[in-house]
Amino acid sequence: MASIYIILGAAGSGRREILADLIANGLDASAPVRVYHTGEFDDSTFPAPVETQHWGISEGTLSVDTPETAPETVFFVADGRANPVDQMEIFAALIPRLGWKVARVLTVVHCSLLDQHPELGDWFKACIHFSDAALLARREGVSNAWLKRFTDAHKEACNPCALELVKKGTVENPARILLPEARRLSMVFDDTDPLDEMEFDEENLPDEPFDLKSKPDPYFERIPNGARRIQIPDIARFIAP
Repeated sequence: MASIYIILGAAGSGRREILADLIANGLDASAPVRVYHTGEFDDSTFPAPVETQHWGISEGTLSVDTPETAPETVFFVADGRANPVDQMEIFAALIPRLGWKVARVLTVVHCSLLDQHPELGDWFKACIHFSDAALLARREGVSNAWLKRFTDAHKEACNPCALELVKKGTVENPARILLPEARRLSMVFDDTDPLDEMEFDEENLPDEPFDLKSKPDPYFERIPNGARRIQIPDIARFIAP
């Protein structure tokens, strides 16, 4: 079974350099690795034995070249100009069908972009909701006070997602970042029992039959007109072509 790492974040946030560091310094150098991306990277960034392929979404279906022959470690780099919630909903539905298991979801936070455009806070908040670790990158021009406000707000929200600083495209401990330990708020990739989510009063059990379905992730919920209940900005408007 392939272990999948999903990399969220905005285009231009340094994900290519960070991913190269994670692979080179967090994994066995001789182990085959596959990186799926949407064309954002130059494939020559990743030397052998790293294999690169493109992925896409067509009519709600995840399109990948050869999922059945994937190595044990696979990285999926999300489209950094598209809605991460839409992508995560499709990943959550289709990745298990490929027989793959999500080891971790990582978000690369483009700090200078978020500093310049605070209205993108909800976009990054959505990414971090699905993530086990958030890597704070592109911090040029960002004050220590801004960074402290960001980390303090994260702690006050009691979000279990780990925060790590990125320095010159590298993290302090790549193996720790890749450790397959769930720290995400979202449970879309977890095997859950709907009964665990239901609150029963032992002295007042329901008389009528009830439907045993897990609650949808809050970011996946839709209102009657089909729109998502939680709306996030379109990040493509803030990124140069």
